[in-house]
Amino acid sequence: MRRNQQASEDRERHLREIESANVQLEFAKQQAEKANTSKSQFLANMSHELLTPLNAILGYSELIKEELNGSQAPRVVLDDCNKILASGTHLLNLINEVLDLSKIEAGKMQISCEEFLINELVDSVIAIIEPLAEKNGNRIKVDYQTDLFVMMSDAVKVKQILMNLVSNANKFTRNGIVSIIISSVSENGVACLNFLVKDSGIGIEPDLLDRIFEPFEQADLSLTRQYQGTGLGLTITKHFCEMLGGTISIASSPGQGSSCSVNLPVHNTQSNKNNIAQMRQKLTS
Repeated sequence: MRRNQQASEDRERHLREIESANVQLEFAKQQAEKANTSKSQFLANMSHELLTPLNAILGYSELIKEELNGSQAPRVVLDDCNKILASGTHLLNLINEVLDLSKIEAGKMQISCEEFLINELVDSVIAIIEPLAEKNGNRIKVDYQTDLFVMMSDAVKVKQILMNLVSNANKFTRNGIVSIIISSVSENGVACLNFLVKDSGIGIEPDLLDRIFEPFEQADLSLTRQYQGTGLGLTITKHFCEMLGGTISIASSPGQGSSCSVNLPVHNTQSNKNNIAQMRQKLTS
C-alpha cells in the first residue's frame, strides 16, 4: 500500500515538475519573441535615422563632384570626393540590407507585381555590376536559353535577387567569369524562369553551405575582412524568393567556384498570400 502511495506521489511530483518546466519554457519563448520584435524595431528605426544624414552626405558629395569636374581643382581633391561617394554608397547598401531584413521579420515587406521585360531587368543589373567586375578583372556573360521575355512579378525584388547573386559571385571571383544563364523550367506544375548564376571564384566548403542563408553569417569568418559585407545578402535573397513563390539552391566546391540557382514563377500575383504567411511563420517559429 505504501509503495503504491509513494509511486502516486512520485508521479504527481513529476507532473508538477513538467508543468513548471512548460510554464518556464512558455515564458522564455514570449521573452525571446518580445526581444526579437524589439530588435527588429530598433534596427528599422536606426536605419531610418541613419539614412537621412547619409543621403545628405551623398547628395552634397555629388554636387561637389559636379562643380569640380572641368575646374582647375587639383586631381587629388576629385579623387577624395570619389572616395567619399564610394564609401557612402557602400554604407547606404549596408543600411538598406538591414532595413530590408527588419521589414521582412516584422512582416511589413509587401509584394507589388507588374509585367516587365526580363532582358531589360538583366541589363540594368549588369550596368551596375559591370564596373565592379572590371575592377576585379572579371567578365560577365549572359546566356538566354528561353523564348520567354516577359515576366509578371515584383520587378524590384526580382532585380534585387539577381543583383545580390551577381554581386556575390563577382565579390568572390578574381580574373574570372561570372555567368548568368536564364532558362524555362517547371516546378510542381508551375511555369518558372530559372536564373543560374555561376562563377569561377574561391568556392565554399560543402559543410559550410547551410550557414550562408543565415542572417549576419559568412561561410568562412576568416574572409570577412577581405570580402566586406553584412552577411545579409543571401538571407534577404532567400526570403524574397519565398515571398515570390520561388526556390533557391546553391552548389559549390573549394577552388572550383559556385553556382546559385533560383526558380521564380513566370506569372506571379499578390494572391501568393500562402507563401507570405508561411514565410512569416518560419521567422517567428
